[in-house]
Amino acid sequence: MTDTTFSLVRNSLAAPVRRWRTRRQLGQIIDDSGRLADIGISRREALAEIRKPFWEI
Repeated sequence: MTDTTFSLVRNSLAAPVRRWRTRRQLGQIIDDSGRLADIGISRREALAEIRKPFWEI
């Protein structure tokens, strides 16, 4: 496997994990309107995002 192929495979596997982790962290601040405002999203947008499965972009 070439370095480029390995990088592509690694990134393909890492992306869903990164989405899962980010959505889980977002779920931890769902009731903190100040923190949500800091990142520029509403509670409704946060709920929509955390309800997505990890494989969905």
